[in-house]
Amino acid sequence: MSTAATTSLSQPSISGKLLVLDDTFDSIRPLLMELVKNGVPVVFWNPSSGIKPSTTNVRVILTDINLLGLETVTRGSYDDLAAKLKEIQGPFLVMFVSVNFDEEDSVKMLKEAYHDVTNKDLPGIVLGINFDKTQAQEVLSEIPARIRSVLSEQRLFSVILLSETILNQGTDRVLSEMTRKEFEAAVQALLKSIIDDTGKESVAREFVVLLSRLLTRNMESSPQYVQLKATIEDLLGGGAMSATPASESWIYNRRMYYVPDQKENHWTGDIFLTNSSNPMQQYAILITPACDISQGKKLTYYKFCYGVAVTESDLQTNFQHPIYQMDKSLGTNSTLAIQKYLKREGTPQRMYPLNHFQDNKGDDSRTLVIDLQAVQSMTPAELDSKGWTPLMRLDSPFVEDLLQKYGSYSYRLGAPSVTS
Repeated sequence: MSTAATTSLSQPSISGKLLVLDDTFDSIRPLLMELVKNGVPVVFWNPSSGIKPSTTNVRVILTDINLLGLETVTRGSYDDLAAKLKEIQGPFLVMFVSVNFDEEDSVKMLKEAYHDVTNKDLPGIVLGINFDKTQAQEVLSEIPARIRSVLSEQRLFSVILLSETILNQGTDRVLSEMTRKEFEAAVQALLKSIIDDTGKESVAREFVVLLSRLLTRNMESSPQYVQLKATIEDLLGGGAMSATPASESWIYNRRMYYVPDQKENHWTGDIFLTNSSNPMQQYAILITPACDISQGKKLTYYKFCYGVAVTESDLQTNFQHPIYQMDKSLGTNSTLAIQKYLKREGTPQRMYPLNHFQDNKGDDSRTLVIDLQAVQSMTPAELDSKGWTPLMRLDSPFVEDLLQKYGSYSYRLGAPSVTS
């Protein structure tokens, strides 16, 4: 077996650790030793030991099917394995190394078992090698080729893994620079400035956000960009794919919103469930500019805009929905309502739709329509007494766009008409 064939496991095509999952160390020892000798970052987990190692950043899992030690592989074997995989976040390649591996049945049964255990699809790819796990040399000679083969077919998985590799390399470069002694005073001053702007409760998240920006500015020269670009072109060249509404909304929801820590101070873009009896004021969003909320400034009032949540079903079937009361020009024209408030075509200047909004984690996506005319100011004490439920925060640059639209709407200047 050539060294090059094995070390491809530790090359940038897959960034992360390899987890060997087995119920006995002695039986898997030859394979573990070969992996270590070839420079592969390996973690061993024996579930029966009661000790679970760190499974963060595990990207390849080598496992036997029969972790229960039964004489034959049963559906219970797959249920047991699925329960173990549930504890690993993924994404990962699950590679069976077992004489019991079957190309069709093993893959199908594990996916079914994982869905039954978690009510979710397996966050990875399943493949296998029909080998006795003690045949370390033979197993290792097969692994790289099998992984390359499956990655060439699973283009999205390849794009994600390559992106992770670029991020990891950028992280190493930035953090190695920042941990030098001369940076300590600069980082300390930076942390103090973050606290001055956002408060102590937000400093951890804001510092991580800042580090993320530094990472992106240190990744331009990564050689993996060439490989990633080619993989992306391959993914796009595979023909147009139709995204499900749920998957599309999941991505955009996390791009537009995030949930801050409960202890953080209120901030621009915070969205609240008001529990108001007024159907046109179901929700409120904080529109006070961040520069006025920054620490050290005496904030007299918060300013909010109210809004309502709407779905396509609401607009098609419920003509008593508040949106029809707020925009009388709709009448009972649901097609026009969908065009204005879901497709954002011809939306009145007074209204600002925020798509891909969710009340709570896991809820179906809605559109939150903000009424830029329904504005209320209140003191911090009055806000605390309201009992509103904080839901999430509108992220940049969407919150800046909202503030810009509010500014252009609320500060319009008119001029008297004159004769020509």
